[in-house]
Amino acid sequence: MDFLASLPPWSLIEEILRTLVLPTFVAASVVFAVVCALSRSERWRAIGAVVALIAGLAAGNHFHPLAQWWPSPFLRGWRCLLPVISGVATAAALLTLLPGRILWIGGLAARLCLAASGTWLLVEALSPLSEAWTYGVVLVGVVLNWEACRLILPGIPSRTAFVILTTVWGGASAALLIFAHSARFSDLAVLLTTSLCGVGLVALLRKLEVTFLLAVPAVFYPCLLLAGAANTYSEIPVSAFACVAFAPLGLLVLLVPQIQRLPLRVLMTIAAAALLIPCAIGVGMAAQVESLDYGE
Repeated sequence: MDFLASLPPWSLIEEILRTLVLPTFVAASVVFAVVCALSRSERWRAIGAVVALIAGLAAGNHFHPLAQWWPSPFLRGWRCLLPVISGVATAAALLTLLPGRILWIGGLAARLCLAASGTWLLVEALSPLSEAWTYGVVLVGVVLNWEACRLILPGIPSRTAFVILTTVWGGASAALLIFAHSARFSDLAVLLTTSLCGVGLVALLRKLEVTFLLAVPAVFYPCLLLAGAANTYSEIPVSAFACVAFAPLGLLVLLVPQIQRLPLRVLMTIAAAALLIPCAIGVGMAAQVESLDYGE
């Protein structure tokens, strides 16, 4: 297939940029920049990062409607993504406000509870697995994703890594979901990725740490990709969705003592490769069995 012919038409790109990417990025970055300008308190800035993230999601979803903010009270699954993710981000920020000793003792338990509750609200059965087995597999992946990011990022320039991680992981998720012929799910991946990047770039410029927000993509992307695998009709194998959903697990290679002793530039290169390879494999598997149809 000719590469240029496979690209989406400019009218579609322009619409996504104008109605989704631009309002999401502007809202998230401006809100967080204002909070940072008004307060030097780490606590208020952590809360401000969450408010900015939610503002970005709200702005993008307003101009490019994708999901409800207030679905049915007893509804579970991808339709609850926006309120659940907002709750996960808020809880993750509150964890950073706990005293150091409590956070050290109960941090893992709190992260497990947060991951378990968020995943339970979003997960749905993926044939041939039952809902319970699907929940168990996805929960393990979510927890390991979060722990991998939490353990690895402090060893490398975490502010830059935060932006790169969310951009690559979110971009791969969006690409895979568009191959699965779900523009809505793909746009949801773009929505979160853009909002995270808006917050992350301001944090990078202001030299602030917002790595606690990694709880959001750790829950969001696997559950969104699960929804794509369960609710779309394509020939893409489940293994392709799994490669992208659990791509950050590749970062665990940086825990090998011999690798940790390498120069920082080499560590960054290995980290980038560890994330890019599973993402590329997943998207490549999708591209082999499906073609893009922008007429749908």
